[in-house]
Amino acid sequence: PYEIPGSPEFFTSLARARPSLRRLYFEDLSPLDDACVAAICENLKLEDLSIDRNDTLTPAVVDIILRSPTAETLSCAQFSGTVAFNSGGILRLARGCPRLAQIQWRVRGLTPLADGNGKNVDDLTALLKERCRGHSDWSFS
Repeated sequence: PYEIPGSPEFFTSLARARPSLRRLYFEDLSPLDDACVAAICENLKLEDLSIDRNDTLTPAVVDIILRSPTAETLSCAQFSGTVAFNSGGILRLARGCPRLAQIQWRVRGLTPLADGNGKNVDDLTALLKERCRGHSDWSFS
């Protein structure tokens, strides 16, 4: 969404007005913060969440998502240029969201292995490959 007010109250109202929302995409430099993500994930059962170029989220956002109803329904996530998500957080998110099988993660100037946690990436790869097994309509690449 463009030009939206970045407040938890707005997202709580949005969830009340459109409880069937399953996908949200926040583009470059949205005013989204941890409290907004909490309002979104507590009040919706998202299947797809994308956040691009956000500087206001903190690493606590992973726990916020994991403690919410969205953790049970999230199957696709994309985080690009959002430093709140590191390899450890992405791995915890994948482990805590049983349906999450499609993940894209990019941080400008940082490859997944460059954060010093290559083991997290190896564990994430193994987990996602395992989730895709037995699902003919899922693939791992």
